[in-house]
Amino acid sequence: MSSTQILVQEPLLVRLSPVSSYTTFTIYVKTNHPAFSVPKSSCRRKYSEFQWLRQILIRHHPYRNPPQLPPSVFFLNSKDEKFLEERRHGLQVFLRELIGVPCYLGEKAVHMFLQTELSTDCIEENIKGIRDDSVIKNAKYWPRISESTDVSLAMEPTQPRSIQRHSSPRKAISSSTGDSLPRSPAAMWSSPHSYGSAYIC
Repeated sequence: MSSTQILVQEPLLVRLSPVSSYTTFTIYVKTNHPAFSVPKSSCRRKYSEFQWLRQILIRHHPYRNPPQLPPSVFFLNSKDEKFLEERRHGLQVFLRELIGVPCYLGEKAVHMFLQTELSTDCIEENIKGIRDDSVIKNAKYWPRISESTDVSLAMEPTQPRSIQRHSSPRKAISSSTGDSLPRSPAAMWSSPHSYGSAYIC
């Protein structure tokens, strides 16, 4: 029987300037479903990218109503752990409901979103046929995951770590940086490796 487990975890605050920042979350995927090219992967995504994915699904399937996202906010206290936990949980529910819909599971955008750190612009170009990137070549994974580890287990909410970043084209952010995160099933996995050469827009 095929199954797919998705976990959204590990908030990371990215500061672009003293007055500009956003939070990313790690998406962990463990699957034996034939629709997926990679059985185990992780990537980081921010809220606006989830919004982008939902709009893609609406555009491609106008007669379906995709799962709802947690609400957006104009002002956010980055230390508001309750809000971050509610958002983390809401994003996780969104993805779990999404992959339960066969027509969404057949979307190239969904697989690139879940299993690579290609930018949304890159994914758009793949959808349009301008690019032909491979999920296998761009995915990251942890090869020594214990088969007894269930990434669907509930996790303790964590306060986001913070990193400084210049306003520049988006780069992949590795979820393995730093060692201050509490141990969790996902954190037990070894350092990420690429399946192949990654293209980052």
